[in-house]
Amino acid sequence: MRRLSEVGDRLGMTSGDTVRLATETLRALDERGDLQPAIEEVVASFDEGRLLTEVREPMNLYLDRTAVSALAVAVCEACRPNIAVRESNPEPGNTEEPALSATPDESDVGRERPDGETGVPPVQLEHLAHWPERTRDGFPQITLDVRVWWPGLPEWEQATLTAHVSQSLAFSGENFTLLIEQEGDVEPGRANSVWLLERGDLEEDVPVYELRASTWNVGDDDAHRYRFLFASSSPWCEELRDYLATRWISNGKSPSGPDEFDSATLGGDHPPVRPFAELPGKDSVSPRL
Repeated sequence: MRRLSEVGDRLGMTSGDTVRLATETLRALDERGDLQPAIEEVVASFDEGRLLTEVREPMNLYLDRTAVSALAVAVCEACRPNIAVRESNPEPGNTEEPALSATPDESDVGRERPDGETGVPPVQLEHLAHWPERTRDGFPQITLDVRVWWPGLPEWEQATLTAHVSQSLAFSGENFTLLIEQEGDVEPGRANSVWLLERGDLEEDVPVYELRASTWNVGDDDAHRYRFLFASSSPWCEELRDYLATRWISNGKSPSGPDEFDSATLGGDHPPVRPFAELPGKDSVSPRL
């Protein structure tokens, strides 16, 4: 309950409203036994004004729809982690390219397949992200200096993750892009299909997350999937995680990614996350870490 109270407070909910919404979500999860239809039911109750606040006013007068979905995800993960999630299986070999971003510097977005795009009407952009930075075109952005690790690395390495949301030319809604950059890279790696999980089970002093991504280039038979751990104490990591989870659920997909990611556990044999100042060549803590 403490965890849910913290999430509710961050989403602008009172403690009473958090409890009411969590209770309604648990009821729906237990009745449906599946995350997607349960969240659809809760959001429908919210949209229709049937979910009331502690003062008996319709909850949708005070909250955004995405806040409801984000808390519902937290309720499922904290209280019903074994609830099955219905998966959508995109057809392999589909060569239809997604809409290109409206921003000039992103004209090559169509080279990757955004697995999350469906015909579901997207939420208005202004309700999707209230992030601390803006791109040169004024779209929401988060930049995180983090430490990353994947099997084969002897130590955690420094990297920069830059996430932004932008308009799309072909439909009104969001277009998510994540840039992944390490020192020496010719250009940042780009991903549009990204999932983010908290890995509290690793019990590190710094919060650790597992980032999962899928990219698909024209001519490939299958998507290229990869994942890695990153460590960061920035509160914007949770904002990004909630945004991504809500985005996938609103598209009828799992917030943890395709089944292929669950074939093996990442981490457990990783080196400990050392203080940033102890990393080779680093003598200060990054302000965005």
